[in-house]
Amino acid sequence: MGVMKIRGLSGWGSLGILCSVVGFCGALSACQKTSSSNVIRIQLSAEPVSLDPALAEDALAFRILNNIMEGLFRNDSEGRLEGRLATSFEVSPNGLEYKISLRDGVRWSDGLPLQAKDVVAGIQRSIDPKLSSKLSLFLSKIASVKGVEKSGDSPALVTIHLKEPVPYLPKLLTLPQTFPYRGHDWTGGSPVLGAYRMRAHQLEQGYDLEPNQYYWETMEGTRPVRLEIVRDESTASSLFDRGKLDLLTKVPAYDFKRYSEKGLIRVAPMLATNYLAFNTRKPPFNNREYRKIFSRSIQRGEITRMLDTREVPSFGWIPPELKNYKDPIFVEWGREASDLSVKDALLAKLKGAPVITGFDSSGRNTSIMEVIQNQVKRSIGVELKLEPMDWKSYIQQLSVDPPQVYRLGWVAPFGDGLTHLEILTSKNPNNYTGWKNARYDSLVDQIAHLPVGVQREGKMREAEKILIQEEAVVVPIYYFVQSYAVAPRLKNFRVNPNSILYFSELRLKLPK
Repeated sequence: MGVMKIRGLSGWGSLGILCSVVGFCGALSACQKTSSSNVIRIQLSAEPVSLDPALAEDALAFRILNNIMEGLFRNDSEGRLEGRLATSFEVSPNGLEYKISLRDGVRWSDGLPLQAKDVVAGIQRSIDPKLSSKLSLFLSKIASVKGVEKSGDSPALVTIHLKEPVPYLPKLLTLPQTFPYRGHDWTGGSPVLGAYRMRAHQLEQGYDLEPNQYYWETMEGTRPVRLEIVRDESTASSLFDRGKLDLLTKVPAYDFKRYSEKGLIRVAPMLATNYLAFNTRKPPFNNREYRKIFSRSIQRGEITRMLDTREVPSFGWIPPELKNYKDPIFVEWGREASDLSVKDALLAKLKGAPVITGFDSSGRNTSIMEVIQNQVKRSIGVELKLEPMDWKSYIQQLSVDPPQVYRLGWVAPFGDGLTHLEILTSKNPNNYTGWKNARYDSLVDQIAHLPVGVQREGKMREAEKILIQEEAVVVPIYYFVQSYAVAPRLKNFRVNPNSILYFSELRLKLPK
């Protein structure tokens, strides 16, 4: 076996040793006495769908879980893969076995030591089909997981056996679905491994996090965190202006310029695509020609100019940072000179009852959908009936009965374009479109087994073409950028391209 090195693993410098956390709250009562001025206050735009790591499926859950839990690997604040619970790993010559050495001295937040069996239990639980984890298909190539506990000077080991080679397995092991598990229910009192533990949760109001005194890495200066659920963007801006929030995670378009002029805006890249998709089980979008007509009525540049918050119009599905080729050219109807007679004939059939269009409600999404509503009416004369819903209800609705057209965004959970392609395969639970295509499924399966290179990129390009040109299953609108408003007292703000912000890195500039 060959030893593989990743930033943060053995041979690349130590990440830290087990120690008492200096400057942290010790007992719970001490944290409860902490002055509110010492608390970092961060906006949370909605309740996550689930904080159970095996069932986590949205960026909200990922943001919280990556602060209260710890995985074998993670993407650091720059998006680089680094070892956390893992200190090194070896891969067998045939690529079917990974032996992962665990960090010594790691303890749960109740003081009990981490064991190899906890890591094994977490992965086994997520891949159990009875749990119906939406992201578990990424782990479907795992055949078995076994653990060997620490003995003398030998570290605890976790061995993962694969059904077939998965060259990007360490990237997969950053997912919450691979976090250790001790049989707990993930309520506020459950033991955790991360830099923070949850002190309290008020449903639809917020989360109170306190530093974990048993965390293995030294983090002097870390502060308690309050995650304040504020759905309405104008309300959040008002709280920020009054000093009641230190970080806006959803900056309203109308406040972006004002905050920029004050030097409060921080913009970062993001591996995510904002898009519309069709329920292909419902007419008229069970006909791909209707989907193409609708797709070509969307003028992406008009939308990004309206927002004026640095988003980039998207004519492709996979973010540019995850591929080494340009987006395909996808013309709009207004720029196309041919086939107008075909268009007119189809439009005559398309007009009639309004097209039901669902989206998760927010000020920004409402503005975007109203622009799209006007574009579709202006371009092809079709009425859209907009139906906004709160985030959790919306995701539940998509799982049961998606509307004819729906809006979503997809953030790559790890740094590979495969994640965008995988969610639209026939059996993926994140594919709400009902669309199935054997050729597309085959391409994605081939991509999953290929190393980075020309052949893989060619197949990714072909899969994208099927999605947005040949079948028009999704309508990419723009590539996200991350925009945050950061209060002057909040220091050391950094966020990675997967939209993960590590609270332990934040610092407060407090009055003397």
